[in-house]
Amino acid sequence: MSAYKCPWLFQNADLNTVIPNVLRPIRGFAYQRERLELADGDFLDLDWSKTGSNRLAVLIHGLEGSSGSLHVKGMAQQLNQVGWDAVVMNLRSCSGAPNRKVYSYHAGKSDDVLAVLEHVGGAYAKMLLLGFSLGGNLALVTAGRESEALPQNLEAVVAISVPCDLEESSNRWEDHSNLYLKKFMKELKGKVFAKMEHFPELQPLTPKLQVAKTFRDFDDLYTAPIHGFKDATDYYRKSSSIYYLSSIKHPTLLLNALDDPFLSPRCHPTDICAANPHIEFLNPDFGGHIGFAESYWLNRYWHERATLGFLDAHFGSAQ
Repeated sequence: MSAYKCPWLFQNADLNTVIPNVLRPIRGFAYQRERLELADGDFLDLDWSKTGSNRLAVLIHGLEGSSGSLHVKGMAQQLNQVGWDAVVMNLRSCSGAPNRKVYSYHAGKSDDVLAVLEHVGGAYAKMLLLGFSLGGNLALVTAGRESEALPQNLEAVVAISVPCDLEESSNRWEDHSNLYLKKFMKELKGKVFAKMEHFPELQPLTPKLQVAKTFRDFDDLYTAPIHGFKDATDYYRKSSSIYYLSSIKHPTLLLNALDDPFLSPRCHPTDICAANPHIEFLNPDFGGHIGFAESYWLNRYWHERATLGFLDAHFGSAQ
């Protein structure tokens, strides 16, 4: 459970974070899209990469990401190469098409994950649930809070660069990550402004939303009330995976780098993970946020090797 020592290309958090997620080449890889219609009248777009396997990895991207995020495509490609089919769950409004409802996605919306698992799992002997960042939090919340509702063929969970405590991570963004914060706030607010054309009840939010600068501002104004929470604090408390880790019953790999610029100290829950024999927590010194590059030239990423090693140790080779 101590910091995992590994030689990194960079020992700089920003370089570890930015370069792999902007410049990584992904070649010879493509998806096939399926639209899943949901019971509430909305939809989720699923992007598939199949090899003809009887094992399926269900991937969830992070905040304002998609199946096109380089780390998502890279992981799907690596899983394909060792004999797993992969499907990426594009969260509501993240597939390139706006969702149909006034609400959207959030870090604890486990009902959407359950709907996807139920839809895709019937043809597979074994399934893996794997999430990055916000998607990793969502995977852990689902595994812990919804443990009795999970399909029997879901056999493992992997979560990478996870903001396990949403409130503290939100505060850390405000203190440390100004450029990143501005980028994400622009994207999040833009989607709400676009919704106002179809949902005029959102229009009174305009003056406050225009001046909102932090995730807490946005979550207080939109995420919390639209999704049934009292306020941002209530949303963070009910949707943070740190409160559900002790309830996880599936073999789980949690991987957070100590130099991740977006994670607070409580996002490195060493003691909680040590108390749950189902969780393996790797906490390397370096790696940034979903970076973990060992060699750009050889396309080697440690979080992918760690994931494949975890799967091989628990379930054996798929080939």
